[in-house]
Amino acid sequence: MHKKLIRILFLIIALAGYLFSGTTGKIAGRVVDKNTGEPLSGCNIIIKGTQMGGATDIDGYYVILNIPPGVYTLQAIYVGYVTQEIQNVTVKVDLTTKINFKLSEASFEGEEIIVIAERPLIQQDATATASVVGAKEIEMAPIESFEQIAQTKAGVNVGPEGSLHFRGGRSSEVAYIIDGITVTDAIHGGTSAIDISTNAIQELSLITGSFSAEYGQAMSGIVNIVTKEGGNNFSGNLSFQTGDIVTSSSNSKYFLSEINNIDPFNTSEIEASLSGPILRNRLSFNVSARYFDDKGYLYGQRIHTPTDIADSIQTGDGAFVSLNSNKKYNIQNKLKWKVTNSINFYLTTIYENRKYQEYNHTRSKVPDGIPWQYKTALQFIGKITHQFSKFAYYSVALGYLDKDYKRYLDKDIYSLKYVWNGYSAGQYFYPGGTDNFRQFSNQKQYTIKFDLTSQLFKNHEIKTGVELKRLSLFNHSYYLSVDRRAEPFVDSNNNGVWDVGEPFTDIDRNGNWNDARDDNGDGIPGNTIILEGYTNDKWNRKPTEFAFYIQDKMEFKDMVVNLGIRFDYFDPNGRVLRDPTDPDITNPIKNENIWKDYGTDGIPNTNDPDGTENNGIKDPGEPEVTLAERQTYWYKKADPTYQISPRIAFAFPISSNGKLFFSYGHFFQLPPYTYLYQDYENKVKPGLIQTSMGNPGLKPQKTISYEIGVEQQITRDMVAFFKIYQRDMRNIIGQDIVILPNTDAYGIFVNRDYGRVRGINFSLEKRFTSFFSASIDYTYQIAEGNESNPTQRVRNYRLKIENLKKIVPLDWDQPHTLRLNGSIGQPNNWMISMIGRIESGYPYTPQGANEIVRIAEENSARKIPIINFDLYAKKSFAINMGNNSFIFSVYGKIYNLFDRLNEKYVWDATGRATYGLGLYGGEFDPDWQRRPHWFYKPRQIFLGIEYSF
Repeated sequence: MHKKLIRILFLIIALAGYLFSGTTGKIAGRVVDKNTGEPLSGCNIIIKGTQMGGATDIDGYYVILNIPPGVYTLQAIYVGYVTQEIQNVTVKVDLTTKINFKLSEASFEGEEIIVIAERPLIQQDATATASVVGAKEIEMAPIESFEQIAQTKAGVNVGPEGSLHFRGGRSSEVAYIIDGITVTDAIHGGTSAIDISTNAIQELSLITGSFSAEYGQAMSGIVNIVTKEGGNNFSGNLSFQTGDIVTSSSNSKYFLSEINNIDPFNTSEIEASLSGPILRNRLSFNVSARYFDDKGYLYGQRIHTPTDIADSIQTGDGAFVSLNSNKKYNIQNKLKWKVTNSINFYLTTIYENRKYQEYNHTRSKVPDGIPWQYKTALQFIGKITHQFSKFAYYSVALGYLDKDYKRYLDKDIYSLKYVWNGYSAGQYFYPGGTDNFRQFSNQKQYTIKFDLTSQLFKNHEIKTGVELKRLSLFNHSYYLSVDRRAEPFVDSNNNGVWDVGEPFTDIDRNGNWNDARDDNGDGIPGNTIILEGYTNDKWNRKPTEFAFYIQDKMEFKDMVVNLGIRFDYFDPNGRVLRDPTDPDITNPIKNENIWKDYGTDGIPNTNDPDGTENNGIKDPGEPEVTLAERQTYWYKKADPTYQISPRIAFAFPISSNGKLFFSYGHFFQLPPYTYLYQDYENKVKPGLIQTSMGNPGLKPQKTISYEIGVEQQITRDMVAFFKIYQRDMRNIIGQDIVILPNTDAYGIFVNRDYGRVRGINFSLEKRFTSFFSASIDYTYQIAEGNESNPTQRVRNYRLKIENLKKIVPLDWDQPHTLRLNGSIGQPNNWMISMIGRIESGYPYTPQGANEIVRIAEENSARKIPIINFDLYAKKSFAINMGNNSFIFSVYGKIYNLFDRLNEKYVWDATGRATYGLGLYGGEFDPDWQRRPHWFYKPRQIFLGIEYSF
């Protein structure tokens, strides 16, 4: 009784808390006498090979909390009874694994029985849609990244821009979590701020349905990754694979001819991992690394060098140059220190380094003018867990994330790689010049979390805790203005100046030597400067996020109920304009912000006899409004916001092998921070909406989600799922147009967009038995909204397109998606697996041949369907050397097996990426019409070897 009161008191104290994303599961069950059915009290239940375990209560029930995901062996030990061992017990994050024991009296001391557990096809305590992928499944699938794993699951679509969309939401509505710490890109959203190799993943959970109150800052889905831990035995893996694009001639004509030159080492990858003990039973490690080098397949041709000034001047060497190369490596290490039998300390370190380039069609004939992009990211996660009783544990976690991004042609702004960029691309390609836009951004994230989990009264698992997150966000993007430099010459007399008759490089092809010019107007010919004003966006903000939640998971014999509530608080640490129609404090527009209309005497409230006071005209003697005076009233602090989100879900059996579940919840999410802080100095570019201004006063976006589903086991190894869901999205980020008194205008981000998603999903799965597993998944989904992109309204206004007053298909809407998965083989011997996707094409808006006149409603037509199949085949050889065993494997992967040319983008006049119509119905330049980046990657073949022990 005393211990129970302590647990309840501790729970009450912690109600100011929030349990963030889960990283562990639990095992629970009952132990009874096989003959009498009577409960066995005090029976020890241990997880073999660990120091985790529990004991049964007076009614024979037991529970083991805080178990990392994985596969375990469970033992029930009771004096006078046969020891029973159950192998192959799978534990999943946030879920309960039910294992019951029926023990028989022992006929002799030490008698033992071994049972192989069969994972239930239906997870009875799962109250919403979630796909859980373990390390073994990842190893058997033709995938290269955790994003590719997500693409194989129901409810996850890949938009034409390459981003993941969960159940019809925008890509920025997904949260990414590693070992309990959020790692979402806070500035731009839609991706993880740090990459992790697949060989470091123990379990990946994809939650596409309504998720419980422990998860926040997401509206569409959760990607929750738990990394591998080390154990008491050493194990390791080393693999190498390499390959290239191998496509047909009918496809290669849509790419430059260089794609036909097969390089076996065009795309290569090395992965390695090692885990084991440092101090047996106390300190262990798991380290993994990945090196990836993709030389690319989207080529440009060096027709021009950056100093060329016209299409007729072609000084390039004609070489093909890859414009989408990608080189990266990452390292992950996880240490586990068992301080005592009840206290564990974890330290996870992840590092990523990447250098890559993005294809630019308009500059593809002057490839030396395209910048590189660089990304580095570092993550530290320190966590302590303490199981202070059999029925409760808490954890304290500290997280640090540092993501750095750079985009430039050269680090040095005075580098000769940068040249004047005053050329126009005209209708087609740039004939020279360089992309002089540079960007530097940084995300530092400091997180502290406390959580408590307590199993109360046998049926109630209470979770609660707090999270405090402090971010430091920096962005500086700007253009360089580079003067034309003096034409190179041979200084024959070494006098430092060009003299008549000295040879020179005639860049302008005008027959005359040209000296350096002062194109940027700084007074120094041949110089480079950073442009200031509306093209220079620099900000550094430190917002704060806080969250708290409490949740009760009630597990009864005939029903499981998840009931929770979540509180989120956000302080943007920003300012908003008091008067949006006069935004720039350094260059005001309205008279009252420029001068004080006091009259010629310069004194207020004197009723000047000449009638000049308050006449609306700048008269002599009237004082200016100083910058310091404007600063006292120009801005107001952006108010903090908070939201309360209720969540409820339940599941109950409808037959001996079936269940029905329902979930309902309110989900809130902050917009990506770029929508709050960009153009923080409120500079407006003159003209018709050339500026998109951030708004620190943005409110959280909101989704209300409903889901109902039925799961039914058909045979011992086959199960069917049927689900219906709906999501209503409000306060989604869009833009308002602000017209200024001087007729300039700009767009400002506001909470104005809305959308709706409805869907039906049917799945049939056969687990791996008799050397074979398979699944088929069909989803019918309609994703509609008033706008697909937050900046769409500005674009429509600029093109004089009327804004929609109704919802239309979103850009990533795919009504029909069919996913096929199959594996055949013998584990640790040979295996063949395939993943197939057959999906509706994305919508597009038909337009006239001049690509401006709209001839149909927005997104009223469909691109061709997307069909893709990936194949993986592996053969393993076991090698025994004394007491040691090794496995050597060879494998092959084929992505886009049938080499189908799937289209991401199309010409709006034809609905195809393969051909378009020129302006006013004329013909295109063939090079201009060829758009290799509008297609998904053609067939790619890899061969690899692997060594493991």
